[in-house]
Amino acid sequence: MNADIPETVGNLIGLAQKFQHENGQFFPFGEVLNRGKHTYQASDKEDAKEAFRVLDHAYREVAAEGFLEWAALCVDVRTTDAQLYPDGTDAIQVAYEEQDGQSTSYYVPYQERADGSIEYQPWFARDRAPCWFT
Repeated sequence: MNADIPETVGNLIGLAQKFQHENGQFFPFGEVLNRGKHTYQASDKEDAKEAFRVLDHAYREVAAEGFLEWAALCVDVRTTDAQLYPDGTDAIQVAYEEQDGQSTSYYVPYQERADGSIEYQPWFARDRAPCWFT
C-alpha cells in the first residue's frame, strides 16, 4: 500500500484480499481503536447489507460513548467514480473515520478474470460525510 493510507486501512484491505483469494468473497468486517485497544469486528452473515447495518449501528453506539479514537469498516461494493470508473466496478471499500472528523473512503477496484483469479487496480480515495462520530 501507500504511506497516504492509514496503517489500519492497508491492513483491512490486505485481509479482504486474503479472504477473496481463499474463499472467493468476504463479509463486512472492521476494526476500531477503543480505549487504546485495537478490536476487530466481523460477521458471518450471508446477508451483507444486514451485517453492514449491525456493524454500523455498533460503531455509532460506541462512538457516542466517547471511547473510540477511530473506526474502519471494510465491505465489498460496486462503485462508480466519474473520473476513474464511470461505468462502475467492483471494489473493496474501507470507510475510515477518526474522532477528530476526518472521514474517507478508500477503494481498491478489482476484476475477476475468466480463470477465477482477481486482478486489483490502484486504490483511490474519496472524502465521505462523517457518520459514526456525529
